Amino acid sequence: MTVSQCIDSTERTLAENGNGTVILYSDDFRYTIGTGPIKDGLKDGAWNVTLNDTLRYEATYKSGNVIAGNSYAKSGNKYSFNKEYTAPEFMGGLNKFGSYLAKSIVYPLEARNHNIQGRAILTFIVDRQGILRDIHSVQGNQILAQEALRVMRLSPPWKPATSYGVTVDVICSVPISFSLAYEQH
Repeated sequence: MTVSQCIDSTERTLAENGNGTVILYSDDFRYTIGTGPIKDGLKDGAWNVTLNDTLRYEATYKSGNVIAGNSYAKSGNKYSFNKEYTAPEFMGGLNKFGSYLAKSIVYPLEARNHNIQGRAILTFIVDRQGILRDIHSVQGNQILAQEALRVMRLSPPWKPATSYGVTVDVICSVPISFSLAYEQH
């Protein structure tokens, strides 16, 4: 988010040329949902924000990046964070995911015999515990997709996504490529 100007309801200028204080309002402008300083159009300093009726946060920013923050749930739980959002990931990262696929995928014999290559695109939910759910193919050859589905259903748990320190369910999409290697004589 970059902001260049903020004017309150009394037409008083709070921020100009990307510097000053910003007030964030609900979609219907009935409620203040957040306030904080900006510098060069980016969050910079202490911010207080109400994300929804069950979660609010306080965070310190420098040049638009979170330095440290805490979320507070209506339940009383407190969550620390240093990024507003983190994406889910295979434990060990992208390289480990590639290794997992390489060692787990068995090229389908029917696809090999008919010289079928390509990719299967799968979607799935990584839930709050890191478990993959609702895995299905959205594109690709059915034979290749079946093998990709088999392997993803056997996947170990992932690191779940977070939003302001709270783990959240996220829908993911991943392409899995199948290619035949040919020996040259």
